[in-house]
Amino acid sequence: MCRKEAFVVQSVHTADVPKYEVDGWTVQREGSRKVRIKKPKNYDAMLEDQAWCLFYRMGYPELGGRSFKIRYSPQNGTEGEKQVDAFAKDDETVIVVECKARETRGKRSLQKDLHETESLQKPIANSIRAHYGTDFKPKIIWMYITNNIIWSEPDLERAAAINVRVVTENEMQYFDSFIRHMGPAGRFQFLAEFLHGQEIPGLSDIKVPATRGTLGKNKFYSFVTTPRQLLKISFVNHLALNHPDGRPAYQRMIAPSRIKEIGGFIKKGGFFPTNLLVNFTEKCRFDLLPSKENADPNIKFGWLYLPRRYKSAWVIDGQHRLYGYSNIDEKHWDQNIAVIAFEGMDAYSGEFDQ
Repeated sequence: MCRKEAFVVQSVHTADVPKYEVDGWTVQREGSRKVRIKKPKNYDAMLEDQAWCLFYRMGYPELGGRSFKIRYSPQNGTEGEKQVDAFAKDDETVIVVECKARETRGKRSLQKDLHETESLQKPIANSIRAHYGTDFKPKIIWMYITNNIIWSEPDLERAAAINVRVVTENEMQYFDSFIRHMGPAGRFQFLAEFLHGQEIPGLSDIKVPATRGTLGKNKFYSFVTTPRQLLKISFVNHLALNHPDGRPAYQRMIAPSRIKEIGGFIKKGGFFPTNLLVNFTEKCRFDLLPSKENADPNIKFGWLYLPRRYKSAWVIDGQHRLYGYSNIDEKHWDQNIAVIAFEGMDAYSGEFDQ
C-alpha cells in the first residue's frame, strides 16, 4: 500500500469481486483472471500516511514504518510498548507524532490521550536515548497532528503545558505546501518553527574570524562559514500560519528549480564569490583581537561566535545559494561561503524591501 495514495489497492480473483464491492471496493482495472480493486483509506490511515510523507519529503534519514512501536520501561520496572503513528530522526532531532482524526469535523476530547502522552514522555525519551546511545541527546518534538477535530481550550492548554505541539489540518496544509515547494530545505524551516529559540546541539562556541563595522546605524559582520553551520540556524521570512491568504511566501521567494540547479552547480565544483546577506536576530559575542593594528574606529577585527539557536539567522538575500546545499550530499556542506550579517534588525520591518 503506497502511503502517498488515497486508496488501498489489491488484486483479487474475478469471482470474488462482488463480495468486495459490498464492502465499498471498486474495480480499478480488469484482467483475464485477476481484477485490481481499490478502496479509499479510512481517515485515520490517511492522516498517518500524510504525516509520514511530510517527514519523508523533508529528507529525514530515519522514519518509522507501519505499526512502528517503541518499547519503554516505566518507573515501576515493567516493560511497555507504545505504537507511534509517525517517527522521524536525524542527527539532532527526533519527532514523535500522535495522529488523531474524525470522519467529519467536530469536537473531540483529547484529555485522556494527552494524559497518556504526559505519562510516557520521560520513559519514551529514555528509551530513544538508550537505543541510539548515551551520546545522542536529541531535541525531541512531541506532536499531535489532527484532522477534522475542533480542539477545546482546556485541551490546548494541557498540550502546551506538557510541550506537545499541535498541528491541525490548516497547519498541515501549510507545511505540506512549503515542503513540496522547497523539498528537504524545508526541514530547517520546519524545525525553526517548533524549536525557535532553543539551543542547537553541536553548535556551542562555534567561532569564526570576522570583521565588524557599521552601515548607516546598523552593525554588521563580514566572515566566512559553512552551510553545515549556517543552515541549522537559518530561516526565510514568510507569512504567518494564520495569514488570511493561507499561502506561504516561499512561493514568491524560493524556486525549487533554482535550488536544484544550484545543487547541481555545487556538485560539479562550483562556488559563490558573492556574499550571502543575513540578519542575526540576537546579539552576538565578538572578541576583539588584541592587536595595536586593530585601532581603526570603523572596522574591528576579531572572533565572532555564531548564534547557536534555531531560527536566529534570517536569510535576506542568497536563499537559493544556501538552500541549494540542502538537496545534495552532506559532504558538500563544509565548503566555504561568504556572509555579511547584520545584527538585531527587525526581520519583518521591510528595511531591505527596496
